[in-house]
Amino acid sequence: MRSVPSRSSKSTLVQAQRTLVHAEDIPHLARFFSALADPTRLKLLVAIYSAGRLGATECVKASGLSQGRTSVHLSCLTACGLIAQERVGRRKYYRIANPTVPEILQLSNAVVDDNITAIQGCRAAQPTAS
Repeated sequence: MRSVPSRSSKSTLVQAQRTLVHAEDIPHLARFFSALADPTRLKLLVAIYSAGRLGATECVKASGLSQGRTSVHLSCLTACGLIAQERVGRRKYYRIANPTVPEILQLSNAVVDDNITAIQGCRAAQPTAS
């Protein structure tokens, strides 16, 4: 039989949940989500994850943009630590840098599925232009 948590341990749990995001982390989280906010960068993350790793040429095909624009997006994803780049000879390859990234995308997709109507109707959150 499970014991019922005491009032003090329950309030400690609630307090811990309230401090899940520390105030000093908010600017960093905002930048992280900004990196994910662009449809092209999301497309690239999904393509790289699906393939395991992608070369620069395949990333250009996946993005549907020019090599220069794709490179800008790949640089952003790399700078934010979402993907890693490796060089093999003259070719660059990209892979997911942190195993938590696909989990974040899957959780985000679940939230979108649960709130699709509200999200479609939200005028404040509009996709950025690539």
